[in-house]
Amino acid sequence: MRVELGVVSVQGGALAVVDFGLLRGWAAAGRGPAAQAAARAGGGSVDFGGPNVIVVGGVPDGTHRVVGTRGADPSRWRSFEILIQPGAVIAQISELGDLIVDEARLMICALPALDAWAHDQPADGRADLAFWGRDADQVAAEVGAQKLPEGVWGWADVPLDQGEPWFRYLEGLKAERGLKLMVDWRPHSHPFMLLGQIRAKPEEVGQLSLAGGIAFGAMTSWGDGVFPVLALRDAAGALVGLRIDLARDGGPDLRAVGLPVDPGAAPLPGPGAAALPPTPQEAAARALTQGAKDVAGNMARRAVISQVKGYLPRFLWPLIPGQGGSVEENVKKMAGREVSKALWGCGCSVLIIGFIGMILLLIAAYALYLTKGGGA
Repeated sequence: MRVELGVVSVQGGALAVVDFGLLRGWAAAGRGPAAQAAARAGGGSVDFGGPNVIVVGGVPDGTHRVVGTRGADPSRWRSFEILIQPGAVIAQISELGDLIVDEARLMICALPALDAWAHDQPADGRADLAFWGRDADQVAAEVGAQKLPEGVWGWADVPLDQGEPWFRYLEGLKAERGLKLMVDWRPHSHPFMLLGQIRAKPEEVGQLSLAGGIAFGAMTSWGDGVFPVLALRDAAGALVGLRIDLARDGGPDLRAVGLPVDPGAAPLPGPGAAALPPTPQEAAARALTQGAKDVAGNMARRAVISQVKGYLPRFLWPLIPGQGGSVEENVKKMAGREVSKALWGCGCSVLIIGFIGMILLLIAAYALYLTKGGGA
């Protein structure tokens, strides 16, 4: 199912795709020139200390539609597409790089918007302060907090100079009394504003005015991961579309997003495409990994069996998988041993009683003899 989700505007001929939850380090990394160079070369991946940005150049300036396609699971997006030239024929498909997502979200924006991103500083000088937890109701009554729309306590849209003292006070109160309390300080920064829209829509998408243009943001619906970003080009190499392959299955049929396909163009691999065999290095790494898993599994299994044996009588050990034998055989053996013990015990008792009886008879006979001898 295809869904119109929003738009993204371009200035300067380049687009960027990034997990906006990771953009805090972009400015400090100073990777703007590297991203510009990648855009001039047509596109690619630019890292900034762990996270990365996928850049694509040759994008016509203006506003372009963003559409999403649902997969077999309607709760997940199969792909996002940016329709740059909807009437063009796709003849070339190339991968620009794999987008690293570690905050379950992404943003598509003009490349200059990255340098205008304010990750922590509020754009309007305001913030929200929220708290929740076991002791939240008690604290709310003490400080006169309000119930926020999401169901937690706090204050919304407060000036920074008023909210920050309250934040420090609540953190101090929590430490002083040992309260079960979570305190969240939320400056009205760019991620806060974009996430506010995303959380308010069932599609989990939003738009943000940034650096004079419009940036598009969304949750991946797959959580974290590594997602291929594909450039769709015509026979002359001009960019006609961009795809973020969230399901990693090649994406939907290109006709589904309004882009006709050149019959001579190589199709994207579908879900049933045969995978290439692993390299020897990959095969060795997989074998080592599986071996380590097997060893760990065997050790854990032996530990569990040993613990279970400590709680069960020995004759019930065959109930534990893999221990062999049967409870019936063990019961028979145990019964046989008990019978043998009983018979041996009875025999010993009879012999001892007989021996004692003989001694008593001898003593009685000797006493009788002495008695008769004394009479004579």
